[in-house]
Amino acid sequence: MKPPSPPAAKRGAHPRPSAAVPPPTPPSNLPKHLRKAAGAKDPTILPALLASHPSLTLTDLDDTSYDGRGPLHMACWTGAISNVELLLERGCNINAIATRSHNYGKSPIFFACTRSREDVVHLLLNRGANVLIVNNKGQSVYSIARTHFGKEVVDKIQEVEIVQQREWSESNPGGGGLDGWVDYHKSHPDGCVYGDLDLRFLGRPLTEEDVVEDGVVNPTTKESRRGNFARNNPQAYNSRRKAKEGKATKTKQPEPAIITEDERMQLEQFWENVHTALKAGDARGLQSSLLDVVKLMEAKKVRSKWVVESASRLESMGVASGEDTAVSESPIDFKAVLSGAVVFCGSGDRHATLVKRILANAGEASDQSNSINEGIDRASSLTDRERISSGARKPKTKPALPDQYHSALDSLRASINEGGSAPSWAVLMNAQLAGVDGEKRHLSLPYPPTWVDSSDSLQSLRSKLDNALNGSDQTLDTDEICFERVIAFDSEFRSENGRTALATIQVSVLEEGVPLAWVVDLHPDPANAIYATSTCDFLRWLFLESDAHLLGFAHRHDLHMISSYIEEDIQASSLRLWDLQLLVAHKMSDVGGSAVSLPGLKASAAYFLGAAETAWELSKAEQCSNWVRRPLTASQLEYAGLDAAVLLVLMAEICRRTK
Repeated sequence: MKPPSPPAAKRGAHPRPSAAVPPPTPPSNLPKHLRKAAGAKDPTILPALLASHPSLTLTDLDDTSYDGRGPLHMACWTGAISNVELLLERGCNINAIATRSHNYGKSPIFFACTRSREDVVHLLLNRGANVLIVNNKGQSVYSIARTHFGKEVVDKIQEVEIVQQREWSESNPGGGGLDGWVDYHKSHPDGCVYGDLDLRFLGRPLTEEDVVEDGVVNPTTKESRRGNFARNNPQAYNSRRKAKEGKATKTKQPEPAIITEDERMQLEQFWENVHTALKAGDARGLQSSLLDVVKLMEAKKVRSKWVVESASRLESMGVASGEDTAVSESPIDFKAVLSGAVVFCGSGDRHATLVKRILANAGEASDQSNSINEGIDRASSLTDRERISSGARKPKTKPALPDQYHSALDSLRASINEGGSAPSWAVLMNAQLAGVDGEKRHLSLPYPPTWVDSSDSLQSLRSKLDNALNGSDQTLDTDEICFERVIAFDSEFRSENGRTALATIQVSVLEEGVPLAWVVDLHPDPANAIYATSTCDFLRWLFLESDAHLLGFAHRHDLHMISSYIEEDIQASSLRLWDLQLLVAHKMSDVGGSAVSLPGLKASAAYFLGAAETAWELSKAEQCSNWVRRPLTASQLEYAGLDAAVLLVLMAEICRRTK
């Protein structure tokens, strides 16, 4: 008998697919992707990932196999509260335990407390998070909250503790002495030293060094927590760092190129040729010299960001080239020279393309640091290529001065008029210390700069700067500016294997009208992990946390390098940061100066020294010296310290000349 035919499809109906379309395949490293999405600040990323992979299970969402932490831990850590709510709604374990070596025993609420996420902590407590947990460090939710939150949050946690202990006792009569507590410090200790310990689970006798407040042993502060692990556990810190470096080394393919000493010297000669071409305004020579740099780096197959670093170095040389130009001479048009060099590059060749990329990046950096007035009719202006071919000069405009510079000048000028201390050129004119170059005498520091190369000396410097900021004229309001509250800074760079990095940072403050200078080592030999942490803490304090008014010169590149060093972004537009180069250019044009492009520090000092002091100048002899070697020479220390101290004197001179 014939089987019945299938029913005919209705007219206009779509054919039924022969098989269901399989759902998208989850990412190959699912735990990593989930953690990253859960910790994202963008609240749309995690929902989109979950929606695109409907086959994900609760086991996937609670998985901690990637590094001992799960998605809920990361959402609480970053404070992504919408992701926390979503994961809890999906059924994630609110008390999931992290198993990472130095975080063992932490549930999600620990991660929220550690990062002071108050809204997340309230949410977790309201959803029934367990607070009867001690992590492997010996910390409880209460002991961490005691130093991270105000009284309201701490009281709420204590109330929840009491309720949860009572509930556990009622359901476990005669069940033991811990009243529901789970102590991972006892079962999984890591042997390291920590603060914010819960006295109830200390597990050792108190010592004379211990500080106890409200049941918390060795409570921390926001400031003391910075670098605390490295200070208290140098061996564990170094082991962790070596493990990270070893892991990074395994993933790098191929191994980093090694540039020999002869090749390094050859590279420096190429850069010297670049500098010479810039000073001469030789576009063809600039292109040819940069091509030599590119060919060497390509031949060595250097994989670092050397193109970006080369552009930064070129832009810095553009500033330095102005320092060798006399005030009476026409300044070099840096952008015009760059544009001319681009013309000579041609097209199609990889080496030429890299040269053009360096030139373009240097030009963009120069545009940002120049901060000139906007409003030029760019639509009607010639392009750089047309300007080079026609011989037309790029129009110049007077550099714009941000509003905060005017108010700063007013405050500083008022402090001078009221008898406040302000340095003069005379403090840098010591005939016995000054070097002689022909008929010129070099400006010099009144006292040798202090070399800072240890955590103790760095702490002494910070105390000195703190005293300068807080111990100045007490009759001034806190928002008023005087010279004693200004810290001048500068930095020197080193170049190794084609990479540019910080070698030193130098600061200067006034003491009774006399500039004192310190030179801080940022490239100690041998390397020291504890000192590196101390320098990062110091720079974060100086540039991100202190109330200091910071005075630099063409400091955009310095701030970029310092930001990279401390791994935090320093905004050049901060109201506390003043670029003296911009102020000098503005004042020079105010009084009829011909140079409306940005001058170098040497030219700025020469201009404001004036005709009466033509026998004195700021020496730049050590600018391109070897800043890698240790110890630095006395002349290098003098040069570095003076480049910071002279900014205070130059600022005072500008104030005196401002009406």
